[in-house]
Amino acid sequence: ATSSGSFVLNVSDNTISTITLAAEDAAGNNSSATIDVETRLLPIVINEIGWSTADQYIELRNNSSRELSLDGFTLYSATDRSPYSELRGSVAPYGYYLIEYPDDEAILDKTADYIVPVVETDWTLLNPNGETLVLSFASTTIDATPQCFGWCGGGTRFGHSMERVRPLILGSNPDHWGTNNGFVIRGKNASGGDILGTPKFRNSINYLVSNVPQSEDGTILLTAGESPFIIPYDLVIPNGTTLKAEAGTIIKFIGDRSLIIYGSMHNDGTEGVPVVITSFFDDEFGGDLNNDGTTTVPRAGDWSSIVFKDTARAIINNAIIRYGGKIWSGIPDTGALIFADGASVDIKDSVLEHGNGYGVKLINAVAKIAKSIIRIIYGSPLSNSTGVYAEGGNLSITDTVFDGNTFGVLAIGAGLELHRNEFMNNSRFSAVIIPDTCPHISGNTATGSPRNGLVIHGVLSETCVLGGQNETLIIGSGGLRSAPDTVLTFHPGSVIKFDTNTTSIIAEGEMHINGTPEQNIIFTSLADDSAGGDTNGDGESQGRAGDWGGVRVMGSGTSTIANAEFRYGASRSSDGGNGMLSIENGSVEIADSLFLAGERKGLAIIQSPYAAIARSQFMNHNVIPGSVALYLESSSVELNDLLFRDNYAGIHALGVLLLEADGVDIDMTNAVTTIPADFLP
Repeated sequence: ATSSGSFVLNVSDNTISTITLAAEDAAGNNSSATIDVETRLLPIVINEIGWSTADQYIELRNNSSRELSLDGFTLYSATDRSPYSELRGSVAPYGYYLIEYPDDEAILDKTADYIVPVVETDWTLLNPNGETLVLSFASTTIDATPQCFGWCGGGTRFGHSMERVRPLILGSNPDHWGTNNGFVIRGKNASGGDILGTPKFRNSINYLVSNVPQSEDGTILLTAGESPFIIPYDLVIPNGTTLKAEAGTIIKFIGDRSLIIYGSMHNDGTEGVPVVITSFFDDEFGGDLNNDGTTTVPRAGDWSSIVFKDTARAIINNAIIRYGGKIWSGIPDTGALIFADGASVDIKDSVLEHGNGYGVKLINAVAKIAKSIIRIIYGSPLSNSTGVYAEGGNLSITDTVFDGNTFGVLAIGAGLELHRNEFMNNSRFSAVIIPDTCPHISGNTATGSPRNGLVIHGVLSETCVLGGQNETLIIGSGGLRSAPDTVLTFHPGSVIKFDTNTTSIIAEGEMHINGTPEQNIIFTSLADDSAGGDTNGDGESQGRAGDWGGVRVMGSGTSTIANAEFRYGASRSSDGGNGMLSIENGSVEIADSLFLAGERKGLAIIQSPYAAIARSQFMNHNVIPGSVALYLESSSVELNDLLFRDNYAGIHALGVLLLEADGVDIDMTNAVTTIPADFLP
């Protein structure tokens, strides 16, 4: 016995559904069958119309994954019945069918699938005043063009074609058509000139990000399958809208244009399948869209910026962004691959390269950059060419490489985290930090630059710990100052160098410089390659007395210094106090430290209520007459186990209360042992 039944299965448009039917009889025998059902309300459409020249064409597109026979299909004009063509042949999956008039040379470099016969009484097939074209199967209309005042796109002045915006949307809506943009063109006309259209090729306006529909939840989704996309004009993403690019998506800018985000942007690339944002002329990604071979090549500054404004949010994962940064004079949000003003930006596992101006420019923004590469940001003017620039806001950069830029990082008044980054071959500075709050810095390396270290100068308004194990900091030409009632501390293993002979550190509060026997803290000359390597990129060199100013502590609290070295400072040109280290007004405890080759004074203690100096060495303060290894003025001091060698004067004391002196070794290598001569008991 057999039985039959029926059911209704609802499937979505533009889908391929796999349907399995299974049956089992009373005896337990069963069988099944599986079929794929493809659903297309628009299986084939009128896709492009070249109506505005004597050499005319109509292009159909197969929207399905199967070869489509055109037997039974008719293309005709509902306006004047010309053309009226019964089509033949077939169209490949997702392929094109080209109808030409008056012969196969209408598109010189493409073979027609159908040629409309010439009607002697008509000088042209398609009326320049406009027509409605219909594609039908038997008596059923499959697709039709809309009624407009004339054609809904294209033009007679230059011969641009009329293009469908997207092949899967209704052709009867005038908003679904436009004019070839002239940027993406394909094909030659009968005279060998360029056709301002795309016969048998993706429509130019189909590439536009602005033509991608927005979903109900406010998302504009860019897919790899529809890539590449182009942005030929400034494009604004409003608040409440998300521009989302899936892995493998490619976006190209034409001209000096920007993408301006008030909503959000999510780039969801993956390892090996990045999201790429680049120049229209970059044929490496998305192919040669302007079909000119190597006539045009990409350059830094081909496009302007991706701009995030106000409360905008950016999540950029596994992206390649390059060849942007066009600078417009007087327009602040240009000249950067990424510009954020008050917005939030997260960048991870990405490459920013070949930019003009800035890789990332941040104004009062919150940004995190991790595991990325920022390279070859090198444009005009050079002073503005920076991998990452931050003014105000908060910035965290970790595990990122800065290679071949003018500046690697420039941070002004920004809350800063800078950890485990590598700076290479940046032509001026690896990083410049002008702080307000305390920057948190550790594990960074710098090579191949005129300043192979992190340059810091300015005023610290809060208590701060600087440096790290094997971390080299360079105090910039403006010097570094910490505010009153703060504590400035240096981390064991830090190397602190100074940019010029007038550069100093001035602490208006307390200072703590406490290394360990294994990790001394070293303050020295930029030229001193024995500590921190070749920091100024001049090859092998060593410091000289007076290469930098001094470390001057002016607060009334108690400072501590242990396992520290001060070398080649105390310049006569500096306002950094009297010595390489000067303690003024406050108390201090100094132990296990070295003072080497200062131009004026090694260590100066002035008006200190209590200073204890133990197990330390003072050597080679002898460059000028009057150089002093240890200068004491109006202070109470204890001296224990000190060694003085090769100084002009060992100790110069003025109005000092000597509380204790034991094991002070000043031999005859010092031109003058003490002033006054009987200072030591």
